[in-house]
Amino acid sequence: MTSKSLLLIFIFAVSFLELLGSIEICRHDSLNQVVQKLLYSNQYDSAQEVVIAYLSQSDLTDIERFNGYYLNSEVLKAVGRPAAAIVQLQKIKERLPSVIAQPLYASLLQGTLAESYFNIPDYEKAGLLATESLILSPDTSLRQGGHAVNYAIIGYTEYLRKKYASALDYYENALEVYQHFGEECEYPLIYLKMALVYNAIGQSREVERFIALSLAISDSCKIDSYKEITYLTLLDIQKERGEYRKALETFEELSELRISLAIHRQQQSMNALEIEFDTKLSEQENDNLRAINRKNEEILAKQRIALYTALGAIAILLLFTLLLIRVSRQKDKARSAITLLNAQLEKKVDERTKHLQEATEQLKGNSDKLASQNKQFIDFFNIISHNFRAPLANLTMLVKFIERSKEDS
Repeated sequence: MTSKSLLLIFIFAVSFLELLGSIEICRHDSLNQVVQKLLYSNQYDSAQEVVIAYLSQSDLTDIERFNGYYLNSEVLKAVGRPAAAIVQLQKIKERLPSVIAQPLYASLLQGTLAESYFNIPDYEKAGLLATESLILSPDTSLRQGGHAVNYAIIGYTEYLRKKYASALDYYENALEVYQHFGEECEYPLIYLKMALVYNAIGQSREVERFIALSLAISDSCKIDSYKEITYLTLLDIQKERGEYRKALETFEELSELRISLAIHRQQQSMNALEIEFDTKLSEQENDNLRAINRKNEEILAKQRIALYTALGAIAILLLFTLLLIRVSRQKDKARSAITLLNAQLEKKVDERTKHLQEATEQLKGNSDKLASQNKQFIDFFNIISHNFRAPLANLTMLVKFIERSKEDS
């Protein structure tokens, strides 16, 4: 094999691997977009169903299975179950070590673990994991928003340590990353943390500005959960400042929002129940139709059997009738043949009877003749026996004398 052929084979193999990788990425991106869209609209059950349906496929590669487990942890984290999300992520380490060995996927895993520990909350552990995620891989193409969440988590740990300048730097980095990925709807998460920092250093105008920006983006992006978090952050800041009247107003707005969210969730639940009811009703109707079809098929099968039986009986009757007709014709022919034979036999019997009579008469004549001849033979034998009796007696006597005599002469 020439070097040119080897080069072509190598190029083909690389192209094929790139194609497989692009297919995996497309499948993951499509799934990720669907799940994230459902999570933003608080349709957690639907997101979970989508992920489970994805993981139930039998042809998934290890990387695709990693993506499915990862998104499942995202759903658990979104519904307020960070501990369950951590368990799920730890299972990924056990089940897919070959994938985790790649820095890109290891960084993604550590970053999601950091976010889960942050929600527990275990800020110290979250900060360490976020730092590890940054160190493992600068490439964040797999994670929506890149390393922005890691910067936000580290920034918050700096805020807790009262390193406010460092915290703001990390938050600015997070905003830049979100902007790079076109994730402007995630700004409220950073703006609220920046508001806390500015509140800590006593810059009220900046606090109000970032709260207002967070509310505006939450409204424009229609993310009610971010709006709720914004009101909660503002409420905490107002209570910390002792602005209880403003805090009461904020609490009322928060209550109205929560009522609205509850109504919206209830409507979603009702819609889901209605869809489930319609689905079950359709399934019931389909089951009834299938049952009716089965009964109709059974009836048709019985009718077919009855029809085939009747046709078979008719065929047998026709065959039997034909046989009777044939037998009748054969009987007529046999009867005619017997009549003819009888006539022939009677004629032969008459002829033989006549011959027998003639033979009988002839035998009688022969018998009389034989009787006469027999009588003549008896008389002849009597005469001969009479004529030979005396000579034989004399000979007998002579023989006895000879036997008694001792002399040979």
